[in-house]
Amino acid sequence: MLSVQMEQRVNLNFLVKIGKTFTEIYAMLKEVYENEKGRETTEDDPRPGQPSTSKKRTKTLKN
Repeated sequence: MLSVQMEQRVNLNFLVKIGKTFTEIYAMLKEVYENEKGRETTEDDPRPGQPSTSKKRTKTLKN
């Protein structure tokens, strides 16, 4: 997992490459990172309801 500082740098570089202005970048980063104050991870928050289950397909070798 990336540190917050590294994550911000990656996001900044991406926004520069797609042609956003400094003002647009600042507003976007401020909105995103101010909303995450107090959060410790970038993982999804738990969702209510029944946990998902998955079935794993396995290939069987035939002789």
